[in-house]
Amino acid sequence: MTDGGPGARRARPVHQSLVQTPVFAGVDRSFLVLEVTLSLAVAVGMGVSWVTLIVVGLFVGIVHPVLVYLTRVDPLMTAFAARALAQAPVYDPLGAASTRARKPARAVPKS
Repeated sequence: MTDGGPGARRARPVHQSLVQTPVFAGVDRSFLVLEVTLSLAVAVGMGVSWVTLIVVGLFVGIVHPVLVYLTRVDPLMTAFAARALAQAPVYDPLGAASTRARKPARAVPKS
């Protein structure tokens, strides 16, 4: 991009904080909020005991490394998954068995 001619644009470095997804504890912020919320819900729901600590420990010990791996593979996965889950199918690709096939309309009317 820098040929030195008149009107030439200089290459500018882009800071990594503008490009990379911020991660907390190795996972995306929404994953971390989900994990902490579920752990606290289990802890409050079951009461404080050794069984609760074991359940929360297993949850954090198994789920958190999986979320770290998924975030490392694709940092924008949470945004993609949220968008994909929010979208409903536009139409049912297979109509009901009792409906008749619709005759296609002309794209260009007869003249």
